[in-house]
Amino acid sequence: MPRILLFLLFIALPVHAAETLHGEVVAIADGDTLTLLTADKVRHRIRLDQIDTPEKGQAFGNRARQALAARVFRREVTVVVHDTDRYGRRVGEVLVNGESVNRALVLDGFAWAYRRYLRDQDYLDLERQAREARRGLWSEADPVPPWEWRRGVRERAPGKPEEAGFECAPLKRCAAMQSCEEALFQLRECGAGLIDGDGDGIPCERLCAGG
Repeated sequence: MPRILLFLLFIALPVHAAETLHGEVVAIADGDTLTLLTADKVRHRIRLDQIDTPEKGQAFGNRARQALAARVFRREVTVVVHDTDRYGRRVGEVLVNGESVNRALVLDGFAWAYRRYLRDQDYLDLERQAREARRGLWSEADPVPPWEWRRGVRERAPGKPEEAGFECAPLKRCAAMQSCEEALFQLRECGAGLIDGDGDGIPCERLCAGG
């Protein structure tokens, strides 16, 4: 096929725009997770893209949740969806009147740029500005990134789940767990995702994070 025809065929292919959701925010799980209710009465669990906020058991965990709630709770928002994570949450940028809530949380010092999933390097500049101004969590001398904190929680859990002798029961709820060790086994070895409702890798937070 002549090169010019290949070019014309390429530019004629449809361009798939990112999925966009509109609705009211009806629940806030933590600093980077919310529930959106669309006009057709469907609830969508939304994970804010490219940022990571302190966990519930961390310093500024509650304040990050409050900061997100102050910007979006019971408000109409637009979510530009970029992905769906393994927990079924839509991952995207949340906009209020055209302003990015994701970026605002970083600039206000309530979130880190999430290096593992970062696509836009501007988030690093926003984080630097917040750090230099000592806003929010940066008012502390040496704040711990949430991904390191989550790893520390897992490492502090007693014993090794794979050697604990538990049996898989993927539908077992947190109330029936005897220890964090058992909860970690059910999550990691048995795929019991329901016991990690916010998808942060820490199951049954009352057991494993002291929440």
